[in-house]
Amino acid sequence: MEGMMPNMFLVSRSEENFLDNVWNHFYANHPIKDMEEKVAAIPLPNGVCGRQFTNNDVGWFCQDCQKDMNCVICQSCFENGNHNAHKVYLKRSISGCCDCGDHEAWNPKGFCKEHQGFIDEKSADVALLPDEIRESSIAVIKKLSLRLFSTLMCVQKAKEIPKSVGEETLSLLLIIKKISGISPIFMYEVSRNFLVQRDTYKNADKIVQLAKQQSLMNLIIKVSYKLTSKAKEELYNFCMEHLKSRDFKLGLAIAYLKYYTRILKDDDWHNNRIASLGCQILGGDETNSQILANPSCMNSLIKGINVVVEAFIASVSYTHLRAHETSLHLVCRLLLEKKK
Repeated sequence: MEGMMPNMFLVSRSEENFLDNVWNHFYANHPIKDMEEKVAAIPLPNGVCGRQFTNNDVGWFCQDCQKDMNCVICQSCFENGNHNAHKVYLKRSISGCCDCGDHEAWNPKGFCKEHQGFIDEKSADVALLPDEIRESSIAVIKKLSLRLFSTLMCVQKAKEIPKSVGEETLSLLLIIKKISGISPIFMYEVSRNFLVQRDTYKNADKIVQLAKQQSLMNLIIKVSYKLTSKAKEELYNFCMEHLKSRDFKLGLAIAYLKYYTRILKDDDWHNNRIASLGCQILGGDETNSQILANPSCMNSLIKGINVVVEAFIASVSYTHLRAHETSLHLVCRLLLEKKK
């Protein structure tokens, strides 16, 4: 397990074939279906819905439960909740994800019976996994995370990203997301690997030594503007699916604000969905209080707001005005709360 990852990471493959190859490498005696059945049998507490909306999906808004006008829940959570006598309305073809279970976005009294709030992630620890797959699971997630970190270091250094590096970044994101989707246990372990400050590793080359200075979360947001369109889209989907983790959401919010001006370096940032993550991760009182205590976030906010204001003034199309208005609202809101 401590050797190098297989060369399959350098080859562009379909997501299904890529997953099969990685799985066979680490879990040769445990087919995917058997693993899913074993993990599904582990009782876990309810958490946050986080279901991503797609075209033609219906989203429900409740003026008695939502914390602001952007908060929304899915059809299933609305039907399984109690909104009698509430002021509700629905919209079709919305973006974002269901906020049911997130106390910063939705009043707990309006949670559905299936999603009762962020869970204590220790209650979904890898220690709950069967003995025969526990060590392999920890090892594969760690290895994939380290490989992604090293790949992103190459992205950070390169003026032009080689095609092979871009393909590897996309493939790694796909496989890590696929593993996370098997169970909340894997999702929380992935979240921990994204947030940990890497401080030791056997290999002493320069790339790995740099892992001592930052987390994978910070690095991936820092270089996100350099990624291909497909990789940006996959990173957005990855982040959205991991918002069920309270720690991941907070870590993402801090990284997002810390490197906000780098996100704005993207020439087409108006259409970059990573830039729109602020609508999902900012605004909650608990999150904002921790963000505003971070000096680097405040410095980035001040720089970012200048960029946004300049772009706002220079914009001429209504679509661009709306895009700038959204970002401007988010950063101004945090600054005003800091002032209070």
